[in-house]
Amino acid sequence: MTLSEVKEIDAGTKFSKKYSSEKVPTLEQAIDCIQGFRANLCIEFKVTEDNDPAEIAEIAHRILDGKSFWGRFVVNSSKKEMDRRYRILPDLSLRADGVEYRYREITENVLYEFHRNCLSVWVYTVDEPKEIKRMVDLGVDGILSNYPDIIMELIIGSSPEDIRLRGEF
Repeated sequence: MTLSEVKEIDAGTKFSKKYSSEKVPTLEQAIDCIQGFRANLCIEFKVTEDNDPAEIAEIAHRILDGKSFWGRFVVNSSKKEMDRRYRILPDLSLRADGVEYRYREITENVLYEFHRNCLSVWVYTVDEPKEIKRMVDLGVDGILSNYPDIIMELIIGSSPEDIRLRGEF
C-alpha cells in the first residue's frame, strides 16, 4: 500500500459513524499530536513483498531524528519482521525503549525479565475490561486496545470526554 492509499482509509467508521471522517495519521502527525504530553508511540512495521524494510526503517529514522523523538516509542512487528529489521537498521530498534507482547502470553516472570533489562512492556490488543484490569494489576507499562475510553475509565476514573470538558487534554 502506498502512503496516498493509506491516507484514504476510513479509520473510524468501524467504531462509530461519528468517527467516519477519521484518517490514519502519518508518523509525523502522530508525533505532533502527542508532543507536550507524557505519551509514547507504538510504531508498528508492516513488511510485505511490495515494500523494502530498509527504506521503511530509514524513513522512520529520519522522522524520529527530525522530531527529536528518540526514547519515546516502542517497536512492534512480527518476529520475522523484527529479525529482518534488526539486521537492516539496528540503530532504530536498539533506540526503542520497549517491546510489545501478546497480553494472553505475558506473565509476571516475563514482565520482570523485560523490566530488569530496562524495557517497557506494552500488551496488545486488550479489549475486555476484566483483562484490561488484569494487565494494569500485573504492572504492564502500556495497553493497546480498540477501546481506550474503557482503559481511561478503569485507570483514572474518567472518560476522554470528561477530561476534555475539564480542559485537561
